Amino acid sequence: MPFDQEKLRDTYRRLAETSAKLSEMSEYFIEMTKLFEEQELWRDYVDVMRLAPSVAGSVVVDIGCKFGHALPLFHSMGATSCIGVDVDDGYLSAGNAAFAAIEFPAGLVKSDDGYLPIESESVDFVLVNEVISHVNPIYLDTLYSEISRVLKVGGHILIADGNNRANTSCVTDLRKLFVSWERGPKGVNTGRDVVSEPFRDRRRDIIAKLCPQLSVTDLEYLADNTSGLFGDRLAIEVGKYLRKDGWVARPYRPGLCPTNPGPGGVVMERAFHPMQVELALAEFGIDARQVHPRAKISKKSFRGYLGPLLYNLKLAVRERFAPRTLRGRTWAFYILGKKVNTLPFEWCR
Repeated sequence: MPFDQEKLRDTYRRLAETSAKLSEMSEYFIEMTKLFEEQELWRDYVDVMRLAPSVAGSVVVDIGCKFGHALPLFHSMGATSCIGVDVDDGYLSAGNAAFAAIEFPAGLVKSDDGYLPIESESVDFVLVNEVISHVNPIYLDTLYSEISRVLKVGGHILIADGNNRANTSCVTDLRKLFVSWERGPKGVNTGRDVVSEPFRDRRRDIIAKLCPQLSVTDLEYLADNTSGLFGDRLAIEVGKYLRKDGWVARPYRPGLCPTNPGPGGVVMERAFHPMQVELALAEFGIDARQVHPRAKISKKSFRGYLGPLLYNLKLAVRERFAPRTLRGRTWAFYILGKKVNTLPFEWCR
């Protein structure tokens, strides 16, 4: 997909220069901007977008956009309007301030509990990149429903995620990561990230603020037995313990993705089977299929041309005749969906 790379680089340069001068600008925003400017992190998004239809002339929404750093890329690809969506006020305020400062035509809006503040049937393309594995299961169906609502009939959604439950080695790795994020210790390197604070310890700190009168023994017990609870529900269950009325212990169960006990209940790297995502989207009128990245073909040498060509041909044959054999081929999976004008119960007629 051709686009003006120099113009894109110039946008990131202006973002970097301007954000460094803005008072009270997030240090994290400045660091992320450097990654997009100096290390050209936007190229990762280009690779993902190769799996999607052209966004030229389209209204594009990036779900879980953080600061909105991918929006300039969509604009350079010809999108007429770019909207970023996130749940974090800090990301949204910093991104909107920076884009306004360089007069870049993009806006960031907030999602609460999976709802999108976007008009119905107004969007042509939605990207959900490394997001669904962090959305609390309570809100995920709402998010899918909202995406279907805002998409025009014929509009597309591309979901990309690195937690493929159909891949055995990925699941094995995630089980270790889950325990690290739930129980710690603090500072442990999971191979994907570093545990800033185990969720068990975060629950203890939250409960200590809610109930400063608790003994150390009670506090540690509650921290151990409120796994998966977050926000108001955590406070409600702690209240039951104090009143000795309806309390149920909920210890962590190894193998489950842990839940951040703060507002929103963000989960850590929840795994999905690709078919699970396809069926969930179908529930809301989106016909979705797992897609697979193609090898890049080079015309500089015969080997660089023939090797990738044969690889892509074999992949196409397996997609056509044995798609199930590709479900767990890699840790990452990609789901491309199209909003259709019928709902699942009509597909059986």
